[in-house]
Amino acid sequence: MTRRRLYDIVFTLALFALYTTMALVLVAIGARVYLATSDTMTTNYNERTSVLYVAQRLRQNDVYGQVRVEHLNGSDALVFSETIGDDTYETWLYVFDDQLCEILVARGSQADLRYGQRIMPMQSMTVDTSRLSDGLISVRFMLEDGQPSQIDIYLKSIDTGGIQ
Repeated sequence: MTRRRLYDIVFTLALFALYTTMALVLVAIGARVYLATSDTMTTNYNERTSVLYVAQRLRQNDVYGQVRVEHLNGSDALVFSETIGDDTYETWLYVFDDQLCEILVARGSQADLRYGQRIMPMQSMTVDTSRLSDGLISVRFMLEDGQPSQIDIYLKSIDTGGIQ
């Protein structure tokens, strides 16, 4: 084998090795970007979903005397009352076992909160009614990754006596 032919083979192998290395580096960078984007999207989804879910439940029940705040397991619970026929039911929205949960019970009955419908992961929910005289209710969340979130909602029913 001539020396020139040996150099051609070594050059070709080195070029192939460089190409392979760069392709692997590019794949690793792409995987890292994908994972970061996926984590960001999950965090944003959890934040938006929790805020929008609670906001929608408050707006659906924005009727005088139908919303109250209870303290439960170191965090707050929103309780929505609803009369169907002659019976009154309560929907409890609360955090239990690091999950936002909801349960429907007859008024006055004891509910086992372990059996509530799990909505999404969440560490805690705190309801602030200090600005209730202005019609505002603030709900603060601590999401599963420790990310805080908050929503302030104006309730129309507060003008007539609102939340209990």
